[in-house]
Amino acid sequence: MPQAKYHVDVKAIQDGYITSINAESIGLAAMLLGAGRAKKEDKIDHAAGVTMIKKVGDWVKAGDTLCVLHANIRNTKEAELLAAGAFQLGNEKPEANELIHAVIE
Repeated sequence: MPQAKYHVDVKAIQDGYITSINAESIGLAAMLLGAGRAKKEDKIDHAAGVTMIKKVGDWVKAGDTLCVLHANIRNTKEAELLAAGAFQLGNEKPEANELIHAVIE
């Protein structure tokens, strides 16, 4: 697998539980890094992307890494802002979603 030249940690700016993560913002950040296309003619960089470190329900402290951006471009600021804004933090742990709704026999 190709490896990205730059790896940027996106850090929490405050303590709290992760109450939600906006998947669209993470996807747009990945696209800006080169992992997707804005238009059909754009090339995809197979080394670019986002590694999610934390998930909904996790407790984080200010400075903890939420996700890591991988890119072969130096200017990742817009992607960093999108990724950081995707994580919503709160004081109360959110209820866990049911992963299995029913068993069909």
